[in-house]
Amino acid sequence: VAFTNFLIPYALYRASKSAYNTISSIIIIVTPSAKQNANNINNKLLLPPIPKT
Repeated sequence: VAFTNFLIPYALYRASKSAYNTISSIIIIVTPSAKQNANNINNKLLLPPIPKT
């Protein structure tokens, strides 16, 4: 019984840790492109085009 009581929380811990790592890596991948997209949208909508000299 003690082994099962240890095993179930350990399995949950391992599953939540891998899920956390996956979410973290997805956030790390998505965040820079989201910032870049926001910059592109700001450049298109708000800022006048920079004249080329």
